[in-house]
Amino acid sequence: MQKSNRLTLYIIISMIAGIVLGYVIHLQAGPDFIASFSKNIKLLTTIFLRLVQMIIAPLVFSTLVVGIAKLGDLQSVGLSPLLLPLCYWVCYW
Repeated sequence: MQKSNRLTLYIIISMIAGIVLGYVIHLQAGPDFIASFSKNIKLLTTIFLRLVQMIIAPLVFSTLVVGIAKLGDLQSVGLSPLLLPLCYWVCYW
């Protein structure tokens, strides 16, 4: 099996294992366990979403900076394409 197909296989196996485990826990768990589990898993989802936000913001900023740096002659482009992303970036934060 090729290396790229192996990763796809691992992802599919993990998805199937997650579905089966979720279904078994859904059948076996009581209301108290479900309530406590949902409170505990909320912390993990918050951490994950904040990590994604921390990665996306610098990535967008660096993409804008590299794009502006590769423009070359700024007089031929005009000022509007430069100010709009900058205003968006300042207002976003």
